[in-house]
Amino acid sequence: MVAICPNLYIVPDAYFYVRNMPFAEEFVKAANSYMKYRMLFGTGYPIRGFEQCVENWSNRGLTPESLRLSLFENAKYLLNL
Repeated sequence: MVAICPNLYIVPDAYFYVRNMPFAEEFVKAANSYMKYRMLFGTGYPIRGFEQCVENWSNRGLTPESLRLSLFENAKYLLNL
């Protein structure tokens, strides 16, 4: 993975999955393409509970690869785990 800004990650949390949130679809497009290695899952707590956040995140239309990256792999890479 080559990145122009290797220390920049996006955590859109509630802006990503709250219904009718402006630019939410743009986050989906970015997560499925050029930002797939830079998108991290965020809960948005206390707006919603953790389980509801994961469910909403998973239902936003991410490709299987982008979903896996945003929910786990990108954080794993960032934290050197």
